[in-house]
Amino acid sequence: YTLSSPQHIEENLLNREFWADNVNEKWLTDITEFVYDEDKKLYLCAILDLYDNSIVAYNLATRNDTQLVYDTVEEALSRNPGAQPMIHSDRGFQFTSFGFKKLVEYYELQQSMSRAGNCLDNAPMESFWGKLKSEMYYLKDSYSSYKELIRDIEDYIDFYNNRRLQRKLNAMAPLEYRSIASWFFWGARPPEKQDTNNSLDISSVNLTGCSSLAPIHAQVVFVYWSRTCRMRVFIKWNESTAERAAQ
Repeated sequence: YTLSSPQHIEENLLNREFWADNVNEKWLTDITEFVYDEDKKLYLCAILDLYDNSIVAYNLATRNDTQLVYDTVEEALSRNPGAQPMIHSDRGFQFTSFGFKKLVEYYELQQSMSRAGNCLDNAPMESFWGKLKSEMYYLKDSYSSYKELIRDIEDYIDFYNNRRLQRKLNAMAPLEYRSIASWFFWGARPPEKQDTNNSLDISSVNLTGCSSLAPIHAQVVFVYWSRTCRMRVFIKWNESTAERAAQ
């Protein structure tokens, strides 16, 4: 690689606030590399949504260039029409290029960058790379073909998004968490008093539009107060619950 001066630098607006109250509020992006057939390289660019840690888009290429990043951002935006998130990256040459700056401005996104030489400013993205490589890539002695490596990366990202449970998401997979959040959301003020067990009586929750779902049959798996003091109650149903509700 040839060292070059950044064409454009942004402040660290994310400032390690690795959470989001809404989908498509904060995205992280980065590029990592894999080796196959002894000395050939494959590059993966991905975008992670801090709301649920899901990978909203990714692209693979044998060239580590700005086009790889442009394609990934445009794919993420095409999958989420109207999204205008903050997008945070490190100071790799792809992200400090004038071309990336123009792309961000064209789609009216807010750009944020890690401080120089500080990978922890993009920690959740680095954590995803660690999971992918330790749980998939490093389990094989080597990859002999391009197709084999691509297949395993695609399979792992599908597994990660749909089946890999996360403690942050209360033992749910990212897209499971996202789907439940989209089904059940009520705005409310927090109660004046809460007991020491942080328990919540949901018998008075208004299930508008969900009259067939009785609160007594619901299994509340996650309750938290957002920074805007809105209550979010995520309810997960199993087969026996659904049967009782139907009786």
